[in-house]
Amino acid sequence: MNELLTMSDFFDATMRTEGYIVIYDTARSPQLAHPPFCPSVQAEHFKEKVVQNKARSGRYYWVATMSEAREAFGAVPCSCS
Repeated sequence: MNELLTMSDFFDATMRTEGYIVIYDTARSPQLAHPPFCPSVQAEHFKEKVVQNKARSGRYYWVATMSEAREAFGAVPCSCS
């Protein structure tokens, strides 16, 4: 599991062909795990939530498997998975 902290981290994760991006949002339950190609995974949202707002209301993580996403975050697959 890797926390995505910079725009470079974000772009590296979205270029992968495997794994999931968990968008951990304090206002959402359960958390969602998105494949890197999911249209919900947008640079503008990452920039606002993580870079500009200093991750106060949420964070982004890359995980290798859905079981890792479930175990670490209680995440479920998003609708595009």
